[in-house]
This record gives sequence, structure tokens and C-alpha cells, in this order.
Amino acid sequence: MNNLSLYAVGFADYLSPIEPPKNLSISIYSYNFLYNWGVDQSYLIAVLPLKLFYYLFFNFGLSPKTITLVFFSNIIFISQLSFFYFIKKGILLKDHNKNYIYVATIGSVLYGISPYTVTMLIPGHGLTLILYSVFPIFVKLIYKFIGDNKNNVTPLIFIFVLSIYCAPSFANIGIIYVLFSALLIFVISIILANSIKVSSAAYRFIIIILIILLANSWWLLPYFYSLNQYIANSKNTATYMVDLIDYASKDASLLNILLGKPESLLYMKDIVGHSLY
Repeated sequence: MNNLSLYAVGFADYLSPIEPPKNLSISIYSYNFLYNWGVDQSYLIAVLPLKLFYYLFFNFGLSPKTITLVFFSNIIFISQLSFFYFIKKGILLKDHNKNYIYVATIGSVLYGISPYTVTMLIPGHGLTLILYSVFPIFVKLIYKFIGDNKNNVTPLIFIFVLSIYCAPSFANIGIIYVLFSALLIFVISIILANSIKVSSAAYRFIIIILIILLANSWWLLPYFYSLNQYIANSKNTATYMVDLIDYASKDASLLNILLGKPESLLYMKDIVGHSLY
């Protein structure tokens, strides 16, 4: 894929586990003339927390393969734990419901090993799953903050921390768009179900968006600044990106997700040698 597509959409959902020290060193600076042809790579800074994870365990003598297994195992475990918490303490069931433990257990297992999770893990596309693993907690915290009449900042603190944890997922800019869209739909459903004032819910939703952006400002600010400069100097950027998005999503569907093929593009034979790549 050429530099423009890589730069404009940010990082992909795959992180090479090879040579953790080198991977860490190339992610510290926005510009690195020894990597990516000297093109601005601010989006790589977002993956720094995960690369620190690899670097730390690598120094303890673990191989990149073992570290990757630990990472994927943690992703599945955190996914199941967060979904269990979501059902047990969340919206669907109350604590006094005797059946919650069975529903929460079965639901958490299915959430952790869903077709989407498995299909992303097998080829090593695990960065997107970092957000996926804590998305139920995101929903729970937002529900608590939007529906609470009191000015309780505790949910915002947790949202801030989770947003930093999800930075490697947000390195793919499209994930941020998807998250904001999903949260907007969820907030609208809260308003309709609980008769909450639209103005109050909108105000709190804007605060949540700002908290998420603030938590990722350490890499978003240099990225958007450089992206703006790059687009200003590129006449065909908009047309190229529209063509790229259309091609990448033309076979995407809910059915493919249920069938375990959330990224149908990966299964297309004409991907190799295509003019957009």
C-alpha cells in the first residue's frame, strides 16, 4: 500500500512482533528518516504502549512468539471479564436476578471467542481487539454518566484511562470514527428509553468525546497537524481516499461478520497487484 493510504488512515491492525527493541525505537519520534521513507509517522506513536509491553517481556527473556500468545490470551480474558461485568453490573440484568450468573458466564465466553475475535486473532490482527476487549465497560461507563443526574466524575476518569489503553486501536483512525458512531447510537437509545433531556445528554456526550480525544492527544495532535499539511499539498488526496474506502468496504456486510469474515477484503483474490495497493 502506498504512503498516502497508510498515512491518511493511520496505522493498520497488525503489529509485527519481530525485534521488539527496534519496533520500540522507531515509534518514539514523529519523523524517522530511517523508516517509512522519512514520511511523518505520528500514528505509530499510538502503538507505543503495546510496544513497551513487548519490550518489557522481551527483556525478561520471553520470545516474541510467547509474548504474542500472552497478549492474545489477555485480550480474550479481558474481553470475557468486561462482558461479564457489563451484564452482572450493567444494563441487561440486575444483581437480584438469580439467572444473571448463567447469562453473564455464557455471554462472556461467546463474546471472547466470537467469530470476529477468532478471525482477527488467527492472522495476527489484534490491535483492533484492544478496544473490543473493553467496549462493554465503555458502554457501561457511558450509560452511568449519561443517566446519572449527579455530577459524578468517576466514570470520566475510567473513560480517560481506558482511552489511553485503547490508543493502539485508535492508531487506525477509522476505529475512532466507528467508536464515536456506535456511542452516538447508544446515547440516542438511552435518551429514548429513559426520557432523558436531549440537551443534558448531548452535553455529557460531548464531554465524553473530549475526554477520549484528550486522552489520546499525545499522538493525535502531531498526527492531525501533519495530516492537514499533507492534504494541503496533495491535489488528488480526496479522490484517492474515496476510491480506497469504496474498494476496501464494497464486500463488507453484517453476514460476513456473523460468518467470521469481518474483513472480507482479506479473502479477495484481486487484492494482490491492485492499483490502490
